[in-house]
Order: sequence, then structure tokens, then C-alpha cells
Amino acid sequence: MPDDRSLITVITGAGIGIPRGLLGGAVEDLAAALMDDAATGEQIALLTTAAAAAHWEQMRAPVEAALRRAAAMAPVEDDAAYAEALLHTDDPDPDNPLARLLAAQAAAALAAARSRAQERLAALDAALGVAGSRGREAASEAVGAMAVDLLDLDPEDYEPEITAFVGAGQTDTAQADLARQTSDPDVRALAREALGTLDADPPAAAEAVAALAAGAPPDDPAEDAVWVATIMALAEEAIALALAADPATDRPSA
Repeated sequence: MPDDRSLITVITGAGIGIPRGLLGGAVEDLAAALMDDAATGEQIALLTTAAAAAHWEQMRAPVEAALRRAAAMAPVEDDAAYAEALLHTDDPDPDNPLARLLAAQAAAALAAARSRAQERLAALDAALGVAGSRGREAASEAVGAMAVDLLDLDPEDYEPEITAFVGAGQTDTAQADLARQTSDPDVRALAREALGTLDADPPAAAEAVAALAAGAPPDDPAEDAVWVATIMALAEEAIALALAADPATDRPSA
């Protein structure tokens, strides 16, 4: 059977991973353990088993399809690694190396995102003490960046809407249109849920973010402070990527 390095190579080449929006409590528990210096190897192994069991049945078919697509385009020297990885997709038992690796990688990515969120919360804690609008602006920027990271959102998934937003001059009206056109009730709810579970020391920033994310999203996405901050963070990322690809292009004015 392939070792973890071989499996990592093929799943990376195939772009395979458990979507952040599908992660349940088992992966979240594993992520928390990975962030806990007191967690033992035995505890992490047991949590990995539980996380794999929670997702393998749902992931088997899409993982197999992605592996087969990638294998068809992969170099000949990778054929054996893909063939061995595909053997695991025939195994309904989640306690196999591929299922465990997918669960472990999903938890590690979530743990890393939560660590970055804690760093942003620490920076935000200082900004909240600043008088005037800067504290509110810093809070909005932090909320958007954390939601994008915690949900692993990609600006490419919103490219047409962001392009229209930039073309409309990035006005307040264009921002409201962008929020409404990109709104997905499930994603908006997930963003609030993810932000509401963060903690930090000192706790002031985490409490402020949790309060902002509390409750159900408003009916109008343009009135949803969490989603507006999130989609604006994605728009800023898309604009930065476009500028990096073509440095001669002037940044669209707000």
C-alpha cells in the first residue's frame, strides 16, 4: 500500500479534500485536539478514526471520481500511486489510510485557520480600543478575513459578481448588489456559526465578533454585516490577484 507521502501527492494532484462546509463535529474535535498541546497521540488517533468514519461514506464516490480524472492526466510514473489510492475508494471501511488522511488534513487545515483567526482577534482587540471609525473598520475587515479563511471560500467562485461590482465602480449600491447576488443561505449561516465558536485571550474581540455573528442572518443579505464583510474580503482578494497578474493595471477606484 502507498505510504502517506504517496497518498498526499495524489490527493494534492487531484485537488481532493473534504469541503469546509461539510465538516462536522468529529473533524472539529480533531482540529481542537491538534491545537491542544496536552492532547496525546492516542487521543488524536481515536479522533482521527471518528472523523474518518463521519465523512468516508459521503466522500468515497466524489474522491474516486476526482482520482480517476486526475489519473487520466497524471504522468505515467504516478500511475501506480493513483492505482493504489483508488483501491481505498473500494473499501467501505473508513479505517483505511486514504479516509484517515483526508480527515486528518481537513482537521489540520481547520486548526490552522482557527490559529490565524486567533491572531487576527488579538490584533483586533487593540484596534477596538481606538476611538472613531477605525475600530469598526478593523472589526469588519477581521470578520471578513476570518470568515473567508474558516470557510475556505475562493474568490474565483464569485468572479462574475465581483467583476460586475468593480465595473459598477464599487459604490455602496454596487456593494449591496454584490451581497445579494452572491448570497447563499447555507454559507451565510456557516459563516456566523464559525465566527461564533472562536475564542481568544484577551476575550474582548472574540466576544465582539461572537455578538456580531449571533442569531440568524437578516433576510436581506445587504443588511448582513457578516456576509457583507465576507464578500468584500473576497472582492479585495480578487482585485489583489488581478493586480498581481497585471501590475500595469490601475486599481479600480472606490
